[in-house]
Amino acid sequence: MTSGAMLAFSERGLRVIAIAGFAALVTACSASKKPSISPPVSCDATARRDALAILGTDISPRVSGRPLPDVDYTLTFVPGVAYIGYSTTSGTCRLAHLDVRWKHRDKPLVLSLSGGNLRRVELRMTARNAEVIVDDRWRRRLETTLPDIPDGLTLWGDDGPLHAAIGGRWQTEAGPDILVRKTGPMLFQINEGEDLPLEWDVSAKRYVDSPGVYSR
Repeated sequence: MTSGAMLAFSERGLRVIAIAGFAALVTACSASKKPSISPPVSCDATARRDALAILGTDISPRVSGRPLPDVDYTLTFVPGVAYIGYSTTSGTCRLAHLDVRWKHRDKPLVLSLSGGNLRRVELRMTARNAEVIVDDRWRRRLETTLPDIPDGLTLWGDDGPLHAAIGGRWQTEAGPDILVRKTGPMLFQINEGEDLPLEWDVSAKRYVDSPGVYSR
């Protein structure tokens, strides 16, 4: 082969190598593209089902336009206003907290619960004081007078099981938690930073981690 032919062959080889390298680069760039962003999860239908199950109202909660932390929906109904927040980290809508403000105290405020240790929590006014009535899933009842008129009721849990508490002005100022102990439901004041106490399981006859108070 002459030197000219060898040179032409080398140039053709370089072009082939360059084209192959470019194709590989394009393929690599295509493979490294960022995955498409999934559309945000809508919890509208879930919020309506939870409002019906817990609050007993078929009014659709509105998407919250208020600058409140962790509030996705608001709902105005007969006893007051509910602020509802969801966790969507798993791609589904899981109720993370529910703050219900007791605006109309001539009407009882009732939370109906399922799937956990409690079945029902009610706030109501007597002639002078507010009372709380709690029924657990073993049909035991707590009925007691509160020292002050509470602002409402709170379900809180964030990434874990939901727990119930007598509501303060806001979730971070909630009053005593409602726990199931060996003798039945009771109010238990938990200070910031303290772990939630274990709850009594009547069937197992021992204290266990709380399963929460509500699940669908």
